[in-house]
Amino acid sequence: AVEALRAARKIVFVGVGGAAAICDEAAHMFIKAGFEAVSHRDGYTQTIIAATLRQGDVMVGISHTGTTETVADALLLAGERGANTIAITSNAASSVGRAANVVLTTWSASQQLVPLHGDFLEGRVSQLFLIDLLYVGTLFRAGGEPAEALRATGEALEKHYRRRTGPAR
Repeated sequence: AVEALRAARKIVFVGVGGAAAICDEAAHMFIKAGFEAVSHRDGYTQTIIAATLRQGDVMVGISHTGTTETVADALLLAGERGANTIAITSNAASSVGRAANVVLTTWSASQQLVPLHGDFLEGRVSQLFLIDLLYVGTLFRAGGEPAEALRATGEALEKHYRRRTGPAR
């Protein structure tokens, strides 16, 4: 998974609901490091982007249960187009897990738990942890370009916010 991300021409993260927020965070991190990365949260756009991917691109689909059909369908289509596909799910045997070339499994309870505020906290923390591992692993394997991009984006953001708030006191 790390090697596919390191070599990717384009990285696309897809998920819905709580997983979409994890996708947004993942795209944000990779963009700051100079990778071409995007996040899409609706099935319509996920289908369109999957149809335009090709060899050298990567689609990462995130679904805690693995039953989000729009994510599974997008992963299948992206794979048919030649893109590398990665699933992050608690169930490797699910439709999302089966749709990907690489499956990274998250925490899963042996019995169904009551969701905390409408979501599964353990699943979200596991997803974010895996995204962080993929990100750090990709940075270590990518050489100096991401480090330079992180420096440049840091300087640009500092300049942007100093201009708006004035010098630090």
